[in-house]
Amino acid sequence: MLHIKKISYTLVLAAILLFSCKSNYQVIQLTKDAVPNAQNGFYYALPKTFVKVDFIVDVQENVKGPYCDFAKKYFGLNNVISQNSTEYKIKDIKIETFSEPDSSQYYFVETNDSKLGLIVNKLGLIKAVNPTGNAFYSSQKQINTDSIEINSNDYPDLFKMYANSSLYVKTDTVYKPVKIFNSIFPERTFIKSVLEKPTEQKVKEIADLIAKIKDNRFSLLIGDLEVNDKKSIEFMYTELQNLENEYMKLFTGITLNHTLTYSYTYLPEKDTNTNISKAILCKFSTEKGMLDKSEPGGQNVYIQLSDKKLYNPVYQFNNKKKKIQKGKQGFYHRMPAYADINIIYNNSILQSSKQLIAQLGIIIALPINNAFLQFDENTGAIRQIQIK
Repeated sequence: MLHIKKISYTLVLAAILLFSCKSNYQVIQLTKDAVPNAQNGFYYALPKTFVKVDFIVDVQENVKGPYCDFAKKYFGLNNVISQNSTEYKIKDIKIETFSEPDSSQYYFVETNDSKLGLIVNKLGLIKAVNPTGNAFYSSQKQINTDSIEINSNDYPDLFKMYANSSLYVKTDTVYKPVKIFNSIFPERTFIKSVLEKPTEQKVKEIADLIAKIKDNRFSLLIGDLEVNDKKSIEFMYTELQNLENEYMKLFTGITLNHTLTYSYTYLPEKDTNTNISKAILCKFSTEKGMLDKSEPGGQNVYIQLSDKKLYNPVYQFNNKKKKIQKGKQGFYHRMPAYADINIIYNNSILQSSKQLIAQLGIIIALPINNAFLQFDENTGAIRQIQIK
C-alpha cells in the first residue's frame, strides 16, 4: 500500500513539473498591420544572405626605358618595351556568403514567462531558445565587404642607373685681375658646375660601359683575372651580371607584376516566377581591371543564381497546414534554399559555387512546446530541437 502511494505522489509531481515547464508565449511577426499591446517580451530577427565575390587579378605593367629608341642601334634589339602599358587578367574568383538581419523578418516574442530565454548575436539574429545547459557554437566573424586590397610589394627603384649617367661636372678656369700695391696680377679661380649630358653622349657612354662589363665577365670565366677562389669568382660574376642588367633596363624597359583583390556584394531576391536570376555584378577590362557596373568601358560580369527548389514539397504542405492551423504561433525559422551560383564573363562561366541562401527559402512557424531550440544564425535554419 505504501509502495502504491509513493508511485502516485511521483506521478502527481511529474505532472506538476510538466505543467510548470509549459511556456506561455506567442511569437508575432512585426508587419505594418501588427498591433502592439502591454505584454512584455523579446525581439529577434531572421537573416538574409549576401553573396560576396572576390576577384583576384594579376596586373602586369610594362614601363619603357628612357633609351628604348637606341636599343637597336647599340645592341641590335627590336623586341623591347616601346610604350607604357598595363594589362589586367583575372587569376581567381572566390564566392562566399555573409548574413545581416532581414528587415522584413523581425519578430516579437510576447511572454511573461521568466523561464523563457533567448540568445541573439550582436546583430539581433536569433541563435538559441532556452540555452541553459546546452553548448553552442560561437558567432561567426562578420566579413568586411566592398573593400579593395592591394597585395603587392613596393615597386623597385626603376632605372637605378639613369641618374648616374645623366650628369657630369664641368670645371671652368677664370682669371680675375688683382691689384697689389701698384702692380696688377691675374688671380686664377676654378668654377665647377653640374650639367646634363647630351642624350647621344649618355647613351654612348652606357653602351661602352656595358661592353666593358661583359668583357670583365668573360675574363672571369676564362680565368684571365687573378682570382682563384671559386666563391669570389661566383660573387664577382653575379654582381657584374646584376650591374649589366640594371644598365640594360634603360634600353629594354621593365615589367612589373603585382596582384589586386576586388570585392563585390550581391543581394539575391526571391522571384516566384522563375528559379533562375541573373544580374550585372561589375565590369572587367584588360586595360583598366575591375570596374563598377555604372562605369563606362569594359564588359559586363554577371552573377547567376539557380534555385534548386528542393523545399517545394515542404512549401506546398506548409501552405495547406497554415489554412487549418489555429492557436498561438511558436518561433519562426527559415528553411534556406540551396542555390548554384555562377560568375559569367564573355559567355563563359569563370567560377561556380553552391551556397545556402536564406531569403530564397521558406519561413515556418514551430509549435510552442519546445524545451530547447538552436538556430543557424547565418541562415535562420533549425539545427537542434528538443520537445517537452
